[in-house]
Amino acid sequence: MKRPSNNFNNSQGSRDSRPRESGSRDSRPGKPFNNFNRGSQDRRFGHSRGERPPFQQRGNSNYRNGPNSRGDADGREKFFSKAREKLREAFTGKGASLVQSIRTLDDLDNTKSLLFERLKEWFANNFPELSLESEETYCRLVATFGCKEELEYSQLEEIVGSQKAQELMQAAEKSAGAPFTIGEKNAAASLAKAILTLFEERKAQETFINSEAQIILPNVTALAEPLVAARLLSLAGSLHKLGEMPSSTIQVIGAEKSLFKHLRSHGRTPSPKHGAIFQNTLVRGAVKEKRGRIARTLAAKIAIAGRADAFSGNFIAPLLKKQLQKQLARVK
Repeated sequence: MKRPSNNFNNSQGSRDSRPRESGSRDSRPGKPFNNFNRGSQDRRFGHSRGERPPFQQRGNSNYRNGPNSRGDADGREKFFSKAREKLREAFTGKGASLVQSIRTLDDLDNTKSLLFERLKEWFANNFPELSLESEETYCRLVATFGCKEELEYSQLEEIVGSQKAQELMQAAEKSAGAPFTIGEKNAAASLAKAILTLFEERKAQETFINSEAQIILPNVTALAEPLVAARLLSLAGSLHKLGEMPSSTIQVIGAEKSLFKHLRSHGRTPSPKHGAIFQNTLVRGAVKEKRGRIARTLAAKIAIAGRADAFSGNFIAPLLKKQLQKQLARVK
């Protein structure tokens, strides 16, 4: 059997049968290396290959006439009008002021705590033995006297009482603290007065919250106390959102960090039993083992009360309270 020839220089199967020009990739003679002619017309696109195709606008016919067309201007005006209307509804909605007030209360607490810790650390240089349970009483004492050298029994008795005044007078005589200069005394007293102003502002905000919550959230306030009701409204964002929340969300709202930690650990860490409603006396004063069931029962009634406040406006708190007491009696 005759083996086929390996000669590729024949006229039909050879690539090298025709002379090749230097620098040419094509075997055909006379074909230049760069066959991309920038001046040639591309039939597919209708423009020169070296030029960019013209931009063709698509979509709305108002766009084709330019951004300053009448129809486009009317569309923008309608859009901004709708946005302003929605903003107006959000600013004037029920509970908007209550939300801002409860957040102001939280900011006041944080600021007051930071400044009080600074004052306590500062005044400890002069009177480290001073120990009082009430922060407000501590600030009032520093604002009145400024240093332990200026303590006077009669004024001190009005602030802390006779027995505590005697103890503080004795402790001031044996104190190991360094004496304050006049400038240090005035500066410490000024800071204490500023903190007392924050205490007064907090009381004013709390009074507003108590009165406003009974108007905006009468049913939720009757079940969960005014501060707790206002905090739930603040965490929800609006009265409408609070009315749409299920009881399971109301039970743990405010404890999102613990909840997400439980979800990330796939059950290795315990799930939170309560969130903001822990501040309610029913939950806070209960036995630790039963707080979860009490919080779940209370959250169920708060969910119903929230729907009534947000949508119907009917005052059903007495009925809900009666049902809540029966269920709590079974839990306890």
